[in-house]
Amino acid sequence: MGFTFDKKPTIEIDGKEYICDPTDVNLIEGISEHFPKLLAIGSQMEELRVQMIGKDKSADQMREHNEIFIAKNRELLTECQGFIHGTLGIEEYNEIFSGRRPNSVEHLKLCTYIFNEVMKGRAKVLEEYLDPPDNEQEVLDASDKAAGQHSGEKD
Repeated sequence: MGFTFDKKPTIEIDGKEYICDPTDVNLIEGISEHFPKLLAIGSQMEELRVQMIGKDKSADQMREHNEIFIAKNRELLTECQGFIHGTLGIEEYNEIFSGRRPNSVEHLKLCTYIFNEVMKGRAKVLEEYLDPPDNEQEVLDASDKAAGQHSGEKD
């Protein structure tokens, strides 16, 4: 039998499975480039929200804060779209959000879900390489013990 590729991991979104491979180059770029920006924009939006509900604002100041908040909301949506494009794919994004109006909260929730699933998936992949199976560890321990006895060390 020849070489076969491993089955790619998937995540479920609205009852449908989507490939979400934590070793995929585009996914890694989406995670590393877009997710930190999402967090920063979210923090900026929270600061703006606090400023907007603060007292002693003139109408011009309120209008300015509102304009900045709206722009940040659009920026958040754009970063979320980039994240989802990078992690799942453009066609998959279009399918997931087909018939839905632009909503930064829904996008952010999906991004957080994807991020958490990817991190769980990466941990599983890394465990295979970093954490030897129990029997392998027993062999290593026995080897270390034998090496210690041969060098004159005692248990």
